[in-house]
Order: sequence, then C-alpha cells, then structure tokens
Amino acid sequence: MLALKDFLDGNQVKYTITSYSNSCSMEEIQDQQAMLGMEFVDSCLLEIDGHQIVIAVISHCKQIDLVDLQNRLKASKITVLTADDIKLILPNHSLGIIAPIGRLYGLNVLFAPELKQFGEISFLGDSPRNVFSMAYVDMVSLSDMKEDIEIPTKPKYHVFVNEVAPEIARGKLASYDSCYLGVSLDNPSFSTAKLIAMTDWIAKRFRSCRVLLGDSLYRLSLLIDNHGLTERQAFVQALHAGGKYINAELPVFDRYLNSCPFEFVYCSDIQQTDSYREYYDIIEDLMKNDTRLVNAVNTFSFQFVQRHLAVDATSISGNDFLQICQQYLIEELAIFSCLFDSNLYPILYPGSLSIFEEIANGEHPNLPDSLRDMIYISLRFKRRKGFHDLTTIKKEESHASITN
Repeated sequence: MLALKDFLDGNQVKYTITSYSNSCSMEEIQDQQAMLGMEFVDSCLLEIDGHQIVIAVISHCKQIDLVDLQNRLKASKITVLTADDIKLILPNHSLGIIAPIGRLYGLNVLFAPELKQFGEISFLGDSPRNVFSMAYVDMVSLSDMKEDIEIPTKPKYHVFVNEVAPEIARGKLASYDSCYLGVSLDNPSFSTAKLIAMTDWIAKRFRSCRVLLGDSLYRLSLLIDNHGLTERQAFVQALHAGGKYINAELPVFDRYLNSCPFEFVYCSDIQQTDSYREYYDIIEDLMKNDTRLVNAVNTFSFQFVQRHLAVDATSISGNDFLQICQQYLIEELAIFSCLFDSNLYPILYPGSLSIFEEIANGEHPNLPDSLRDMIYISLRFKRRKGFHDLTTIKKEESHASITN
C-alpha cells in the first residue's frame, strides 16, 4: 500500500499539511483539533454482517448513528473495527489512522451528507501530528462511493439542564420562545462537538436564539494568559478571535436558519452604547459599598485565578490577575444588564457560574432590576457511547438504548 503523500502526489492532487512539533503534547494537539470545525473529519472501518468492510467518513464533532445506518443498509450487524482489527486487515498500516481516501485501501466509502457543504476537508493522514487538507471534490474522486448511501450522524454529546435559577422558573421555561446562549472564547465547552449538541438542544425547545459572544471580554483573558500583551493588543486579538470563531462555527448555527435562527450579539457592540456606560458606572459604584456584592465578586475571581493559573492561594492576594478577573465580572454584569433591559429571555451557559446563580436567586438586591430579573440555566454534557465503547450493533438490540 502506498503512503498517503505518495498516493496523493501520484494522483496529482493539491493538498496542504499542517504539522504539530514534537514539543506539543498529544493533549494539546487534541484540544486544538477539537476547535477545527465541522470540516475536520474522522474516518473508521465498519464491518457489515461479518464480511463487507467500508470506510465511514464523518465530521470529527459528530458520531455515526449506527442504528439508522443499519436500517439503511438492511444489515443484521455492524461492527466498528478497532486499531488492532485494522492492523490485521491492513498489516502495513501500523498507526491505525484511516484517511478518508477509499482507493488508497481499495475500499468503498460512506460519507456523511453535511460534508458536501465544505469546499475543503481536513483529516489526520500518516500521523496524529499531521493534518492534511484538500478539496472535498478531490477526496470524493479518490473514493468509490458505496451505492450512494450517505452515513447518518448524531451529536457526540447529550445536553441536560444542570440548574435553573431561580428554581421557580424551571416550570415556566416552556413559555419562552427565545433564549440567549452565552459563548466564551477559547473555552473547551464551546468546541464544535459541544456546540452542535447545544444548538440541537436549543432548536428543539425555542423558536430563536441570540448568541452573546464575549469577544471584547476575551481581551481580559488574554491579558491573564499573555503577560507582555498591552491592552490594545489584547483588544485587537480578542475581536479577531471572535470573528474567527463565528466564521468557523457558522455551519453549525446555519443548520437551523428556517426553524430556529441564531442571531449574533457581540459584547464589543454593547460596550459602545450609552446604556452600557450607565450600567457600568452603577455597578462600579456598588463595588465600593455593597459588601455582599464585593465578597461575591472577589470569591469568584479568587477561585478562577487559582484554578486557571494553578497557583498557591497565598500568592493571589492583590495580584494583577485577580484585579483583571474582577474587571471582567464588572463589565460582564453591565453587559448582561443591557441585554436583559431589551429582552428578558433565559440565558443558557454550559457550566456553573455561582455569582449569576446568586443574582438570579435574589441575593444581590442592589443590582439593576434588569439583571436581578434574569433566568439563568446551567447546562451540562454527557458523552454518548462512541467507537471505543460501542463497537457492535445487532438487529435485535433496542433502538432507544443507542440513541438516547
């Protein structure tokens, strides 16, 4: 079997390779690849009814709906082959990485239908450190399609409501036709796979959603992580990161243009308004004399800095990072005040933000009315069973046990 690069060169295919240096740990590489968007694909080998082997190609942020695929193929059993299985079938292929190129292995290929929308596809080729990118049409031209059957997919994660504040609002959520989704940049909870799960969950429950992107707030995170960065440099980088994130994830949001449109709201735009400056001054004044609010902000900031920087508690008091985190919260509270002033919809966020739970529960009565009236919904994820822990589907197995 030819090496991937030699095979592509021999077929005069244009491609690029992005390589990670040996100094990058596999964990760092996987974290970066998790943010590559829907056009970064995974491939695996499927054995159908014990005798036919095909390559399945899907976006890395989704997983195969094996029950649906089994029904489409009218198969009795589908097995996802392991790395050890691959070595037996392809003895010269020791790494266990399958490129989405059928003719390289002499195998038919099943493609997920959503891949058609991308001009370029990226995938791991000859090493976990090398990401190949090439035109989708070229990838298909080098693969023999399996009877034009498209492979069905589903989100990698289940989404659950972890907490609602105030709790009394839990029973009223169905009465809202819209919601907010707070998005933090460079946060693993907003990887493409988890974003797909959240947008699917939202689209089943609401008619529209406004996505609040913390672009300008991200400059403060950059100042914590990059000691030599100036405020201006951090601001420019933060806005660039916000635009880059939306562009990369637009295919995720656009899946629901007709049923649940997602509208983008940028913190940087809100912070240019007179309303924001008024609310900021109010909250800044409260930070001078509202002891309960000051304690809540300081506690949250202290815990964040200690966790984020992995430093000893005794080294945190009075340091610049703590002050930056406090500034972040003050700005965020002013932004939320503006947001809820125009439309009071529930705001969803993956994870627990204790200070917002306290505000929604009425523990900070001096804050602006629009902020105190918020409904905060904390979401959590649960990974679905995937290739490594669910390798065989038989006809007689329960459909519900697989798809829930």
